Amino acid sequence: CSRGEHLPKNFKAAVRWFQKSLENECSEANVDYGLALMRGDGIEQDFSQAEEYLTEGLKLGFPYAAVGLSYVSVYLHQNYVHALGYLLFSFDQMGPPPDNLKCFSKSISHEMDEEDIASAHDYAGKISEWFMENHT
Repeated sequence: CSRGEHLPKNFKAAVRWFQKSLENECSEANVDYGLALMRGDGIEQDFSQAEEYLTEGLKLGFPYAAVGLSYVSVYLHQNYVHALGYLLFSFDQMGPPPDNLKCFSKSISHEMDEEDIASAHDYAGKISEWFMENHT
């Protein structure tokens, strides 16, 4: 059984392990815990706290935190420009997106005009510049 793929999911136990990892200063746990908070997996859903942990995860060099930040941008801030910007950044860093993120990206884009979409590309570029300056 590799990586627990065939084990039953126990989100509450996972959250406890993420919290222990945070206590032991495991930087990647910021993203895992932030995503759990965002989805409400094993813990009460809290977009504000999720944003804090995901932002810290991105600062620590984990580009997939940007995917969670895109959801937070929509559901907490109703900011479609930032949401699409985070997704575009994550696609640039991690390669082609899975189908569910392609659909989310298209859904966001439908809420935007051409100027907003251009602004999202600019925002993605700013995130990318910042990321490269701090993580190369």
